[in-house]
Order: sequence, then structure tokens, then C-alpha cells
Amino acid sequence: MSSDQPLRTHITINGVNVADQYVHMIRPSLRALATHPLSDLTAANGPLASGRLPEGYHFRTYQPGDDAIWMELMYAAEPFFVVKPELFEEQFGSQRKDLAGRMFYVDSDQGETVGTATAWWQPDWRESGDWGMVHWVAVHPNHQRRGLAKPLVARVLHRMAQEHQRAFLGTSTGRVFAIKIYLDYGFAPDPSELQKPEILAAWQQLEQALPHPVLAQTLHSAPSAA
Repeated sequence: MSSDQPLRTHITINGVNVADQYVHMIRPSLRALATHPLSDLTAANGPLASGRLPEGYHFRTYQPGDDAIWMELMYAAEPFFVVKPELFEEQFGSQRKDLAGRMFYVDSDQGETVGTATAWWQPDWRESGDWGMVHWVAVHPNHQRRGLAKPLVARVLHRMAQEHQRAFLGTSTGRVFAIKIYLDYGFAPDPSELQKPEILAAWQQLEQALPHPVLAQTLHSAPSAA
């Protein structure tokens, strides 16, 4: 995600001032998710625990005409940058045929579309071959803190595991609630980026505000953190 018009560059989380630094996170293997039904993976002891939608909501996939709904969700949910009107077309316009099997929405039982996430991919990310990509996760502010984001990410990961062996995503260190989900679901900071002082510093700030064993292990084993 990027923009020419950032709305804020820092955020205070639990009393800690955290830079909103663009970063990547990786999940080096999706193999454990590939051969199990989503209901097993999202069980209480599964690798995607808490990944079931609460009552009153259900999933659906992309339908023609959802472009405008997707944009409205982005306008409502994005706190860090100005969403441009051409965003959907820039991101998906040339591959619209793939959306029906990869773009997921959460609808309320009253018929309102309140969240989205896409199981995208890059055929040769960083010249390292095929990667699945968690892309554009958003929940409308009126429905946040209701347990919708984790099920969206779980659904995307399960879908990607059917075709891709590993996954990455782009996010920013100011998105603390999203990063907590990604850490819980097996993602870690991209170690190749930790050699950049500004990225390492942003992750270290976030660790002060968001203690997490995966984050601690990754940062404390980084060569540049020694």
C-alpha cells in the first residue's frame, strides 16, 4: 500500500510512539494449511484459531459490480493514506478474471458488505519465484473489533495454500492490530529488510508496544540487531 498523500507518519500505541514504516512480512510455508478443511484449521487448537466468523456474518466471493463496494470499504477503513479513485483498477483491473476465486467479502446477515481481503499472488516476487500474497485486508469501522479480520485472513491463507507454497504481505508498523493477526498466523518480519536501520527501528518500537514471541525472536536474532 502506498500513497502520495500520507495522512500520518506515526501512531501512539500503549504509550509508545511508533513510526508508520512500510514493511513486508513472510510466511515461509503454507504446507500445513493445504490439506485440511478450513473448519479444522480455525478450530480452537488449529493453526488459524479464532478464524471463524461470528454469528450474523457470512463470506462471499467477488461478483461483477463489487468494484464500487470495495472502494467504499477502502475509503471508510484506511487511516494512513488518501485512497485514490483509481485504486481498484490499478490493483486488479488487468486480472479481473481471477477475482471470483480470490477476492473475499464479509456480508452481514442484513445484507451489508463490511469487510474484504484478497488471496493474491506474485509469480516472481523479488526474483525468487512464486509467492501467495495477502492483499488489501479491510473492515468497515462500524464493524471493527467484532472478530472479522482474523476470519478474513484465515480464508485468504487457506485459499492461497491450494496453489502457493509460501506467502508474503506488505503492511506498515502503525497497523498494530493487523500485525498482531499476521504474527499469530505464522508471519514474521522479512529478515532481509532488518538490515535497513529505519525498518529495524520501527519494528523495535512496535515490539515495545506489542510484545509477541515471534516478533521478539525475529528481531533479537537479526544480525543488525546485535
